[in-house]
Amino acid sequence: MILTRKRVLVTGSAGFIGKNLVKRLVAGGAEVLAVDRRDFSSMTAKHFKFDILQPSRRLKEIIDESDVIFHLAAYSSAHMFKEFEPAFSSNVQSLLRVLDYAASSGSKKRVVFPSSSTVYEGGALPSKEDSVGNVPVNWYAASKLTGELLCKHYSRYKNIETVVLRIFCGYGPEEQHKSIYASPPSLFIRDMIAGKSPDIWGNGSQERDLVYIDDVVDAFVLAAASKSGSDTFNVGSGIPTSFLDLVNEINRIMGREIAPNFVEPRMPHYLQRTFADTSKAERVLGFKPKTTLRDGLTKTIDSFKAGMHDPSSKKLQSIGPQLA
Repeated sequence: MILTRKRVLVTGSAGFIGKNLVKRLVAGGAEVLAVDRRDFSSMTAKHFKFDILQPSRRLKEIIDESDVIFHLAAYSSAHMFKEFEPAFSSNVQSLLRVLDYAASSGSKKRVVFPSSSTVYEGGALPSKEDSVGNVPVNWYAASKLTGELLCKHYSRYKNIETVVLRIFCGYGPEEQHKSIYASPPSLFIRDMIAGKSPDIWGNGSQERDLVYIDDVVDAFVLAAASKSGSDTFNVGSGIPTSFLDLVNEINRIMGREIAPNFVEPRMPHYLQRTFADTSKAERVLGFKPKTTLRDGLTKTIDSFKAGMHDPSSKKLQSIGPQLA
């Protein structure tokens, strides 16, 4: 583990990526400082529960003590951005606070920031890091692009390093709590385990670059340890998968024959295809996704089933209408 004995801060530690990242870091011998406004516990991570949107002397002290900061606390789905407020300002202000505290520290910090494939609108595929459009497709993409610009500003004019990771369609265990804001694989699996037909927007030909959470975590760890300095990288599988093929693969794994429902898209400017060029991340960071779609879906299905049989878990019962 390349962050062994490093002191690492993870904001948004109770989220999908956060939980998986904390587990990996703890298992690898890092000293993890976990911050979230929601309940989160780990036997070997120090947990601090507070809202990073508020000025906090303790947050400043935690950042001062940290070697690397993973800033994951954010509204993490385009569906959460029905209006400008509060999601946009929350995402921007929380990042700005973390960057400002890191820049005022007595030692040089590295901040790893997750952006999104939604910053790509149109253009040639697969998407390359230098092909971002000038007009964001929605407020979520706008918040991520603003975050990227803040990272560039602080890395150029302040004493910190920033690494931006544009995550494509991440999925896997620990995503159940996201409810209707989970990834299409998790939404489809949830319904199909219950014997229900999953809703697909449109005709199912739309494609997503699906990347399993273990591979996403690999990218975060590599970005934290890289000697390349401030930069931006795509994080995906490099393989686009249609929603129809996704449903068919879930059926094969589960031994079922559940047909999807086809419904009208409920978002304007709905992206038809995402497809990452990950060659830069492979060349510079050494990132290469290892998990096949079948293996990732199998692990995700198993995690959902385990949650259903856990009497202490209410994750699945709280999930409402599907968005995909």
